[in-house]
Amino acid sequence: MFCLSLLIWLYIPVSAQAPKAAIPDEDQAKEHWDHGNYPMALPIYVALAKKDPTNFEFNLRTGICYLKTNGHRSLAESYLLAASKSPKADNSVWLYLGEAYQDELKFDDAIKAYQTFELKCTKDEKTDADHRIEQCRNGKILVATPLDVTFADLPKEINSEFPDYYPFVTSDESMLIFTSRRKGNTGATSVEMDGYYASDIWYSKSVNGVWGKAKNAGPGVNGNYDEQCTGLSADGKTM
Repeated sequence: MFCLSLLIWLYIPVSAQAPKAAIPDEDQAKEHWDHGNYPMALPIYVALAKKDPTNFEFNLRTGICYLKTNGHRSLAESYLLAASKSPKADNSVWLYLGEAYQDELKFDDAIKAYQTFELKCTKDEKTDADHRIEQCRNGKILVATPLDVTFADLPKEINSEFPDYYPFVTSDESMLIFTSRRKGNTGATSVEMDGYYASDIWYSKSVNGVWGKAKNAGPGVNGNYDEQCTGLSADGKTM
């Protein structure tokens, strides 16, 4: 059970801090947006949406930024709902609104949003929406029949304020391998266009059930570019 909680906690990239107040500069927000730098775009779009609360683009992009940065995903709903009511709303807003509802376990609302999206989507997009609708229907069943599961946070010596993801644990649960885009990584002298540092592979070892401080895998594994662990053998000898 501990292993299950460990995986769930580490898999989601975290942005724990709420966006700080920013100057509503539309050009700067768009530049960050075009580079996929959602952490930097978010506070500016929040400021822009506050200044012009009926603007479709500001509401849509603020909602998407919240969904992309993960720290406060529940805040996406109100912006996406406002965007959906705009006369300028395009079909994509229903997909993102459905995702926001699904995150909050509002499965019926999510299904309705996805079904609205399907009215005007392409064949490939419909396949994705159908899959999401199936997830929602399965989610309703799972929520109606909950399991007795205990979740335990990993110690602060492992997680950082930056994205930590792709966790893998050996079969004897003695070692954890994961990827992190934290400050101080090899070659990470400055943030990249998306607002995070270059990724490195990190690990932690468990002694008598106690996880030790995470350590960088070192120059034999990590270089000046992006390194990520995407698989680990059960015995931990092959990555």
